[in-house]
Amino acid sequence: MFLYKLTLTPSGRPLLFPGEVEVVLMEATDLEFPSGAGGDAANPREKLTAGVLTLTTARILWTSTSAGAYFVPLPAMRHHEELSRGMFRTKSPRVRFEVFVTPDVHPAVQPTSATGHVVAAFRGRAGCDPLVASLPGILAQRAWTRLPPTVWLTSPPPTSSTTNGTNAVTTTTNNSSNHNSSTAQQPQPPSEETATFFRASDAGVAGILRRQERDSAAADRDLSEAFADLNALKEKASAMVSLASKLKAAVARSEGGADDKRATEDVHGWLLSLGIDSPVTKESAGALYHQQLSRQLADFLLVPPTGDKSSHGAPLTAAGGMLSLVDAWCIYNRARGTALVSPEDVRKACELWPKLGIPIVLRTFSSGSLAVVSGDFDDDVVDAKLLVLMASDDVESARSTRPLEEAIRLARHAGGLRSVGVTEAARVLGTSLELAREHLLCAESRGWLCRDDGGSGLRFSYNFFRDL
Repeated sequence: MFLYKLTLTPSGRPLLFPGEVEVVLMEATDLEFPSGAGGDAANPREKLTAGVLTLTTARILWTSTSAGAYFVPLPAMRHHEELSRGMFRTKSPRVRFEVFVTPDVHPAVQPTSATGHVVAAFRGRAGCDPLVASLPGILAQRAWTRLPPTVWLTSPPPTSSTTNGTNAVTTTTNNSSNHNSSTAQQPQPPSEETATFFRASDAGVAGILRRQERDSAAADRDLSEAFADLNALKEKASAMVSLASKLKAAVARSEGGADDKRATEDVHGWLLSLGIDSPVTKESAGALYHQQLSRQLADFLLVPPTGDKSSHGAPLTAAGGMLSLVDAWCIYNRARGTALVSPEDVRKACELWPKLGIPIVLRTFSSGSLAVVSGDFDDDVVDAKLLVLMASDDVESARSTRPLEEAIRLARHAGGLRSVGVTEAARVLGTSLELAREHLLCAESRGWLCRDDGGSGLRFSYNFFRDL
């Protein structure tokens, strides 16, 4: 069976649909095709090996750095079953999916084969248990029905779940749903747990124990209801993030004067607080947590939202290609909402960027400060801006990018009569005071500047000793 092609982000993470949320990630997963070669129609294979399988609220995704990336839509899944591991349980855990696609499919994801079987073989330590435990609930929620119709099936077939080792295809009708809702609305008599009047059986030690059991059952019920409300809140939060993306794209398309520009910046700040659709968590990613966190953090720093053509889209681009690690951690946590991540986890994720081939590096300055730096960041550009600032107090002129040789000539012509402090450098470079100080110290170490640490504070001037 040939699968849908999956689009990846620049960091190698799956590009999710608006409102789609990752539920479980499992490493070391193979895809097998019992009916023959499958996967990519241009390069069919009998098996796709050593990939990462991801269950989302709308799809089953499979990604590999060498074999490509594919997905199976959940609405097209007719049933699934966990296969036997043999008498001595020597085989890897396997789950078989039967995929059936109706003719009402968006042309962008039209499959080559309309029906077929896919077997997922799990060779990781967790086996198939996380998928088997989560899939029935995801199928029952039918979250894909809230996705835009242009990216999804318009009339999905009945879904199925695995019950007691057999495949049971379940179809929900309007009559049954109405019956369930009418039954739920009928008043129920107070149960023994909810009754508050006194009984003779409540007296004595046995009565106290019974009352404690009733209180414990009531507390469990309240917790269940609270978590149900929390799940509903998460769904609403996902919808709000999707709305925020649409608003941000609309703001980016608008054009206006200075007032409109200021309003656009205000709206951008509000939307930044609404967060990420599907933040990577330890519960969903498991052993792949730091790897997936590294990829998502890179996407967040480098990739602007769809339709956003402003400089505010990508945080790292808006900061000139360098952000302090503290600032990156703060804005990323702000976007994650309640799914906060620790500074140590962010640092470990940043250290994985070179291994994953992502064009960002974690830079350590001589003072011990850490910064996130894009792959195309050029120290010569920063040195040129600082040298131009030594020649003139025109901030706008210093902000413009020019060759380093021209900046050196301007600094020499000024005669070294002007010095620059950390505050002026931060204003020109558009960065924090901490990074501005590091840039000045780095320019000094490269021999362009010399310092004067006197009564007016730490200031830097052009180093004329280079010309001697």
